[in-house]
Amino acid sequence: MQTTSEIVYIERGLLHSTLGLVVQPHHDIQDTVELVELQVGSSASHKSIHAWKSHIRGTIITEIEGYAIRSRDDIIAAIINANHNRKRNVKIICASHKGFAMSGQGVPTLQTDQLNVIAHHIHTMTTQQDLWEDKTDWPVQLDSQESIDLQMKISKLTCCCLQGTDEREQFHKSEWKQLNRCDKVEMFGTPIRYQEGMIALPWVWTYIFKENGLTDDAEANSCGTCNGGLRCGEVVTLAETYTSCVEQPIHRLTWTLSAALNLTVRGYDVGNVFAEAPAPEKPLCTMMDDQFNEWWTEHLRCDPVPF
Repeated sequence: MQTTSEIVYIERGLLHSTLGLVVQPHHDIQDTVELVELQVGSSASHKSIHAWKSHIRGTIITEIEGYAIRSRDDIIAAIINANHNRKRNVKIICASHKGFAMSGQGVPTLQTDQLNVIAHHIHTMTTQQDLWEDKTDWPVQLDSQESIDLQMKISKLTCCCLQGTDEREQFHKSEWKQLNRCDKVEMFGTPIRYQEGMIALPWVWTYIFKENGLTDDAEANSCGTCNGGLRCGEVVTLAETYTSCVEQPIHRLTWTLSAALNLTVRGYDVGNVFAEAPAPEKPLCTMMDDQFNEWWTEHLRCDPVPF
């Protein structure tokens, strides 16, 4: 259990039997109460306990001013005793479990130590080296914090950085690959001349070496997007492009069965979500940059755009 404390001042004119603490019996642990809400206008209001929803909502109230709390009546008795002793405030101790297999809404959860166990299993399968010798104890952290921070940093490159390097040709092919996909779903129209009041957004290209899920090789990946910043014109809003996903219980079951059967799970990007989304209300135009012009003339064999 990990605990936190809050100080609630007793206002005589706003004296409430529980100081505004709205509780209910905990659904998993007997003889405990769970904090559900703070009554507006009471001593323990939203003003006296800042960010209470993220800090103490859903926690277990264990004691008030040294009195053990097992029910709502215990809270009332503790408040009456504090008021009788002319105390100006009371100290409330709240507790929560460090790790729960299920959340308060019944959603399965995975804790950090469990993920570390999964990481050890994956390391053993890929390297045939078992670093977890004593299975009766929790394994040590597989990676140091420094290596984790290094892995989390994704080094993105720019076109200027790649000029004159051997990797430029790899990213060049990746640029054409993305533009070909956009052209295949008819995202590009016939080039037109810029007109007054037209919204024309510039391209922004980023480059990164991304691991291939099938071969585990680092492949050059180019990503071209439109710069929708305020300096580039009126904001253009596209529809949501989120795809459907399985619910968490099914997701947890999938990982459990995969681990039990020693299977390999691979993830893939959904490349057609923008094609399935409805078009924006206003036409979206983009400026033809060097990457686009090169693809337009050298790959599609179209005449150069004269404007």
